Amino acid sequence: MLPLAWQRERGVPRSSARRELDYARALMAQLARAAPQVVFSHPQRSDDHHCEASALLAAWAPGPPPPVPAGTAPAMFAGRPALAAIDDGQAPSVPAGTLLRGGAALIEAQSDCPFRAAAAYRLGAAPWPRRGEGLSPLERGQLAHLALAAFWRRVGDRASLLALDARALDATVDDAVGEALRGTAVDERRWAGLPPALLPGERDRLRRLLQAWLDAGERGRQDFAVLEIESPLTLQFAGFALRFRQDRVDRLADGSVAIIDYKSGATVAPGKWFDARPQAPQLGVYLLARRAAYPEQAVGAVAYARLAPDALGWVGIAADADRLPPLSTAASATRGALADWAAVAAAWQASIGALAQEIATGVAVVRPRDTGSTCRRCGLQSLCRIDGLDADAMGETGDER
Repeated sequence: MLPLAWQRERGVPRSSARRELDYARALMAQLARAAPQVVFSHPQRSDDHHCEASALLAAWAPGPPPPVPAGTAPAMFAGRPALAAIDDGQAPSVPAGTLLRGGAALIEAQSDCPFRAAAAYRLGAAPWPRRGEGLSPLERGQLAHLALAAFWRRVGDRASLLALDARALDATVDDAVGEALRGTAVDERRWAGLPPALLPGERDRLRRLLQAWLDAGERGRQDFAVLEIESPLTLQFAGFALRFRQDRVDRLADGSVAIIDYKSGATVAPGKWFDARPQAPQLGVYLLARRAAYPEQAVGAVAYARLAPDALGWVGIAADADRLPPLSTAASATRGALADWAAVAAAWQASIGALAQEIATGVAVVRPRDTGSTCRRCGLQSLCRIDGLDADAMGETGDER
């Protein structure tokens, strides 16, 4: 606020260009007297522009540029051993009797890409977590599983379902949904960190989902009884063991059982379950485990109960079309490649057995079924470095799109 002329008369800092030049010259002279030998330096280039020395350095004669000191790189790499290429597609074999983690998901990962199976279930590698708002798809799927499990523990069979009037059905669904929301899928600390409106919204979603599924998937079936819910099974395969839980096992009207797995996401068409490297082999693993644990029990159908709100229904395969309609038979699902139900079990025994043998011997080559959907689900590209491999290194299936 002081007049500019008054500031210049008294040499106030930054009041005039002359005052700043005199100050800079005085500072340079002071720095030059700070030691017996003083070196002033300046850059020769800034980005793509040539730089001149400041006019303040005109009072000192330029000297030769200092020598560039030797870097550390030559010393670091002197005498280094020659690089060698090694085949890292082979993991150690699995010791006999080992219980491997992952269950049926390990078999599916081995079929998708051997490296993914070894990295995720033997090395414990995991993709970077994705930040999202609200509950994750996995958490929402687990809540639906828990709600359906709680419902069928209360109801038990189709006859009891049909006997419920509208009020009793609403009350049973509410109880099942409440039990699911109090379960382990989402703990109290997780709920506390979510928006308050999310819990009642999730309660309403589960109520609508259960009601819609009961109408679309359960009422129109032939008589059945829910025999097991979240039942554990262990399968011995190629010298190692897998442990998993089956979502549900129903006893059908003819005395056989149906293995049911809930799916809240996309499902794969049954025909692809019998590819050379089978897609979605989970139901096949369950069938083989069931037959091994209960050889006297006939399995008549295996199916996914698809819980996607826009695509409720059954996706599966049965010994005949009357077991759990509307499921495919072996011949229709595979376009005649498999003639009957016995051929289904034999095909799974061969393909899943081959995958189990790969796991046992440590096959871990980077060979995704395709580099589109398979790699998008994996998330371990920084570990397998698939972008640095060519098609020959991945095998014939690695370059599919």
